[in-house]
Amino acid sequence: MAKTYTVAAFVATVALCLAAIVGVAHAEEKNDSLIVEGKIYCDTCRVQFETSLSESIEGAKVKLVCRDRESEETKLELEGVTDKSGGYSLKVEGDHAEEICEVHLISSPKEDCKEITTGLNSARILLSTDDGVVEPIRRANALGFMKKEALDNCGDVLKDLVHLSVTDAHQMLDVCSVGDRYQLIMIIKINIVMIMLSVFILCFAVEYT
Repeated sequence: MAKTYTVAAFVATVALCLAAIVGVAHAEEKNDSLIVEGKIYCDTCRVQFETSLSESIEGAKVKLVCRDRESEETKLELEGVTDKSGGYSLKVEGDHAEEICEVHLISSPKEDCKEITTGLNSARILLSTDDGVVEPIRRANALGFMKKEALDNCGDVLKDLVHLSVTDAHQMLDVCSVGDRYQLIMIIKINIVMIMLSVFILCFAVEYT
């Protein structure tokens, strides 16, 4: 009987040791670094959002800035340059969950597409290693420089967007409950008005340039 307890105790001890070793190995393998990825494009229609005519910009410069939420002291600054596809990748060390982090547009190598729109020149991003996301990649919203002059066929593209919005609206309404339809209709109307406003601004700009 004593031998049985001794063997059981020995096995339990070995199991605990193995568990401890595995735990240490996992702790050593844990990587606290994150990768911030995003895309920079040329807003060829000057509508302040990405369209089918938007072009990727190679060689554009961006800067990631993290500031303390209370003191606004800068805690992190990283600069990057976009590749042929307009994408950039920034490696961030440590956790920055308690900071406000944003990717800012810095400069564009395209002389005809380097205008920065105030209020649309940055993308906020949460950089935390304890947010439940397994993969280390964090994706920022795409940012764009505005082209000096809009392309001639931008009007057709924006008209197509309005048509798609209406078509999608009918499809969505078919599967929505009656209670949700009113809210959905209001959202769709707002989107259509914004697109129509963009068309008007574009036509006005073309007419008086």
